[in-house]
Amino acid sequence: MASPFGLGILPELAGRGSTAGLIAIIGLSVLTLVAMLRVIPYRIWKASHILMGPLSLLAAFHTFLVASPLAVGAAPWALMAGVSIVGVIAWCQTLLRKLVPARLVEVERVIPFDCGVDVTFRSKKN
Repeated sequence: MASPFGLGILPELAGRGSTAGLIAIIGLSVLTLVAMLRVIPYRIWKASHILMGPLSLLAAFHTFLVASPLAVGAAPWALMAGVSIVGVIAWCQTLLRKLVPARLVEVERVIPFDCGVDVTFRSKKN
């Protein structure tokens, strides 16, 4: 086992970061396998996919707080930090999208032509 180079950003939480990373990798692995199975109905896949956000939070917690053989700021650590940050931002964006009411549109015009269709939509005023 490698000896830790650093104890993460907050050394007092290094032990919890390790547990969070284990839970995150197992959960993300299971959800990835579920996503690859074509036999699972879409509604079940979508429900399972919602769990990716909290697991990304655990992975980010692990990245920033675990005792690591990588120096904070080293290239591999920076890559893990970047992926963690993107995952958390994506999850936040998904949550915010649910707060914004859906934009309703109506079809204004449909013009068929060779090899395609031209569709024009108009936003409904609320």
